[in-house]
Amino acid sequence: MVRCLLALLVASAVSCGPNWNNKKCISVRDGINKNPASTWKAAIYTRVPYDNEEALRRLCGTKMDATLLRQEIEKQAASSPDSQAAADQSNRRLQALPFNFDLRQAYPTCWSIGYIRDQANCGSCWAVSSMNSISDRHCIDNVKRGNPTQRSFSYQDPLECCSRGTCGTGPNQGCNGGYIHGGFAFAQTVGVVSGENYQNSTTCKPYFFKPGASGSNAKAPSCTATCANTAVYTNPYSEDRLKISKFGAITGPIIPLIVLQAMQMIITKGSVIAGMDVYSDFYYYSKGVYQKNSGTFIGGHAVRVVGWGITSAGIAYWIVANSWGTNWGMNGFFWMIRGANNCRFETFMTYGEI
Repeated sequence: MVRCLLALLVASAVSCGPNWNNKKCISVRDGINKNPASTWKAAIYTRVPYDNEEALRRLCGTKMDATLLRQEIEKQAASSPDSQAAADQSNRRLQALPFNFDLRQAYPTCWSIGYIRDQANCGSCWAVSSMNSISDRHCIDNVKRGNPTQRSFSYQDPLECCSRGTCGTGPNQGCNGGYIHGGFAFAQTVGVVSGENYQNSTTCKPYFFKPGASGSNAKAPSCTATCANTAVYTNPYSEDRLKISKFGAITGPIIPLIVLQAMQMIITKGSVIAGMDVYSDFYYYSKGVYQKNSGTFIGGHAVRVVGWGITSAGIAYWIVANSWGTNWGMNGFFWMIRGANNCRFETFMTYGEI
């Protein structure tokens, strides 16, 4: 928005060290916070490797499948009504939905919805976000059936074992990123075992990487067809797998339609995954409604959308769970401006059906 802030961020956002006293980081933070047009506040995080652009990319890790995206957009465009008429109809239908909705409040027994994971220095957001969404939806489905039980789906399993054709990654390459829909495709075709955070031995395949790690990229372990700790978790790997029924995308040329479909899906079935372009200012996010002020492009990221709201100033936003631990943003969550397709947030949203 502000040219001087753009120049400041481009010049220094990825050249400052990850500590509180670094003058360049302080100037970036203060430039955002003093900008009267900014809808969000910035902070400096000791874990974030601001001085290492390659390490910043490792906090991302999503590849947008351009072919699938183009096919979906063309298919929906061919079958869509007049753009303006469709947008007007979407806006009317949006008015029938609640102004504020949060899956964490709607399903308090489903602890996975409010639980923030930490992908560490592995570009695994594509696996983390998709498996967490399946965990959310599995619990919500059980609650609706009168059986409020929680199962956590392993994000380590697709990280290790998904093929290049399915996930855009290959052996030992899961930390280098994968397709935004790859985890869902893996869960449909192969199935996923139980799993949760680092060294969680109550599940078959807990996450391999220690939380809080940053810096150089981690390497995904080789695919194994056994649970991590068979002495504690005795259910065999082959019997622990569950498949989802299908996966899909919410995309197309009309942003209000995407917003409407995503909101309707969240309120009826559970969280969805959004792909977003990450710019250098995003790493400073602390609170408020994020929209890119300026900064250099870093990479693609997959995040989990669990609700929406409107601020007292009338700014519409999504409630989004990141995968950088609880010491970033609002205890690991952030608000993303809704309906503006900022950072291509509403270009390609995906989901898995239980």
